[in-house]
Amino acid sequence: MSRDTMATLITRVRTRIHDTGSPPVFDDDVIENTLDARRLDARQILLTPQPLFTATGQQFLDYYAEYGDWEDGATLYGPAFAVLTPSAHDELTGHWTFASSTLPPVYLVGATYDVWGAAADLLEMWATQLALEFDFSADGASFKLSQKQAALRALATSYRRQARAGSLPLVRTERRGLPPAGTRPGRTLPYPPYVKASTG
Repeated sequence: MSRDTMATLITRVRTRIHDTGSPPVFDDDVIENTLDARRLDARQILLTPQPLFTATGQQFLDYYAEYGDWEDGATLYGPAFAVLTPSAHDELTGHWTFASSTLPPVYLVGATYDVWGAAADLLEMWATQLALEFDFSADGASFKLSQKQAALRALATSYRRQARAGSLPLVRTERRGLPPAGTRPGRTLPYPPYVKASTG
């Protein structure tokens, strides 16, 4: 059963791939698993403050992450890893707001997802399902499922252009006593410094 904290992201992906029929092509578990394959875990990521200048001085109320599309339930920490509670949060855009001025640094621990990439993966899966079916004619009408398959693949290609770029570092391991070549590092955003990890 899908996690409650993924409900918003699942709905967003389902709308993006136009899987809104009844019954849908994909259930929530399939969409969640596809998102999890494009998940990045964040460990103490430094958020960017957006200070507000007022007559009484500078206030730090708004903080932003570089990425959006966060799973609900991300945790914010201040200095000495004290838990901070924002008054408002928008995980889709990566924006957290405090009721009173909260001085930086503010760190985030949570998980962010490549929604565009996951949507493209699901569209490819959908097109593959249609590949097992065939065009036919009946009562003078022609039904071409191949056209729908082509449209799904074209949309998947468009979405892949908007997916997060990824990179894979190449490290020679025989000199350092590191894990054998070909062993893939975990998908974790490191701290410090902030470096983009591979998305796939």
